[in-house]
Amino acid sequence: MREELLRIMPEFKLIKDSKIQEKTIKVWIEAMKKSGWTFDDLHQMPFT
Repeated sequence: MREELLRIMPEFKLIKDSKIQEKTIKVWIEAMKKSGWTFDDLHQMPFT
């Protein structure tokens, strides 16, 4: 799941602090699980 999230949102790699980057990724994974979002859902969401 982590690898796919990094693939579709490479902006995570812009976070220079590795601890903050990892925590941010974990939050997104948890949000996806709790909300029932799929990667298809993320592809359709507008990001700014």
